[in-house]
Amino acid sequence: MELSWNILFHIQDLQLGNNIKLYFPIKNSSQIPHFIPKQEADSIPFSSSDIGWIWVVFV
Repeated sequence: MELSWNILFHIQDLQLGNNIKLYFPIKNSSQIPHFIPKQEADSIPFSSSDIGWIWVVFV
């Protein structure tokens, strides 16, 4: 995935309750990561005490 995208916005857009639409270019849809099933996502603990395990799993 290309990590050098530019996202432009106005400072006044960054207020609580505002919605900002972001558009990301898709060069090859077969390389886009897919969402994992909800059951699998719910089983992933996201707490500061487990940060070492999270690092191992996602890196």
